Amino acid sequence: MRKSFVAMILLVALTGVWAGNELTLKPQKLDVSIVKPVGVYPYLRAKEPTAKRNAGQFPKAATVDEDSIHTVLAPGDAVYIRVDTRAGDVEAIDLRDSLPEECINAINISPRWLKLDLYQSFRHLPEDRAQELADVILGAPDEEIDEIAFCVAHMSPQSLTDDRFDPELLRINADWIYRLADSLQYVELREYGSGDDWYTTTAYPVVSADLTDTSILEIPRDIYYWFVVHPKLSDEAPKMRDDSHDTRELTFGYFWREFLWANPDDHWDYTNDGEYPLLSDWMKIPKVLWIRDDTVLAADREVNENCGALDVLGHWVSTMLPSPPAAVRPIQPNQIAVAHYGNCGEVQDLLAAAGRTALLPINCVGTLLQDHVWNEFWDDGYPGPLWEEDPWRCYQVDRWGGATSLEPSWGGYDFDRGGSKNVSNALTWRGDGYMIDRTPAYTNVCTLIVEVLDVDGNPVPGAEVTFASNSCYDTAGLYLADIRATGSDGRVV
Repeated sequence: MRKSFVAMILLVALTGVWAGNELTLKPQKLDVSIVKPVGVYPYLRAKEPTAKRNAGQFPKAATVDEDSIHTVLAPGDAVYIRVDTRAGDVEAIDLRDSLPEECINAINISPRWLKLDLYQSFRHLPEDRAQELADVILGAPDEEIDEIAFCVAHMSPQSLTDDRFDPELLRINADWIYRLADSLQYVELREYGSGDDWYTTTAYPVVSADLTDTSILEIPRDIYYWFVVHPKLSDEAPKMRDDSHDTRELTFGYFWREFLWANPDDHWDYTNDGEYPLLSDWMKIPKVLWIRDDTVLAADREVNENCGALDVLGHWVSTMLPSPPAAVRPIQPNQIAVAHYGNCGEVQDLLAAAGRTALLPINCVGTLLQDHVWNEFWDDGYPGPLWEEDPWRCYQVDRWGGATSLEPSWGGYDFDRGGSKNVSNALTWRGDGYMIDRTPAYTNVCTLIVEVLDVDGNPVPGAEVTFASNSCYDTAGLYLADIRATGSDGRVV
């Protein structure tokens, strides 16, 4: 990598902020030095590659033999093509150990669109854990195979090999989706495809802003699996078993779908003998997803059948968390529900978990160095306030028993949306840890191209580019904001 490349790009802001404020994580302060300043306009350019001979320039020859291989290569893996010119043989050779038979069988019964990702996930895991996960897929009811296989394919190896992780969690996660679906009036599970090519999604009735029309919103396949099915929300470990070090991640022996819906443990009764509402009691009431309108709903509103599901869910979370945070800032939804306190960090986690439990497409988003996080829900039925093509809608429940806001004009609090902050960036996370840029939805943006070149001026793929910014509490220091990797062209855009 060229040493002339600036080590830090001082632009955007992400990662958690310190406990005692709104969020539940501490920022990583960075020591920064500039190796050598360089010009950045228009941007660094690599040399044009040497022209290659195209296929049409080679003389034609008869095909003597052929072979092929279709596989996934992890870092460090290799397959070989053996060419015997004397015998006229071509053979594809894979010398790696084969997957256990259980894993092959699990891949074979999974949907076609998941097979390669599932294969790759098994390859990244120790053999005994891969076999355990394969057994969960093989033992699942037919309707749950796709949900379980997706989670195995799209959870990180770190999550799947955590000492506290139980493979049975994935069966419980899928089981509760189907167990409670019929009791929810505002959602329908829909199955598409047949044979080895099928998927599930959800559909919801939504009401127009003028209350004159009700239409059906069906979410895309990938939104269903990533933001309804996936068991990891943000920074918590997906687990249902605790150890002695879990002071902020207590599950009390249950996965959050079951715990929040059924309140199954008298010793850890989050309703406190009826003082707080049971999630299932409230979510059985609404008949539609929401009314498509910029709406701020008062904290003392009544819950009835005229309320949408997002309205009722927000009110439930607000009612559950009436108090400011204590010294321990929990990040597991079960522990948050029992504690009944928190700032926006706890509100975000409980809203996401309760929402996915109730089969709602919900993510976690934040401007973390501005010390604020919130949620979003998916609805592509109309343009976004700043980003017209954006299908995600701001969804915020105010702390300490506050109001619920559905797609408020001031979402994110940036000046460009009528707020009081200068938002540096906003991100959300998939359950596998991949970060998705949400900045254009909350503030006006420009485009920055970072191009990393080697000493010969060629693009460097996979180079780590670190972004940093000051925080709202320390305008002089720099804090880790985001980490991106360059693509095959050596660029981060």
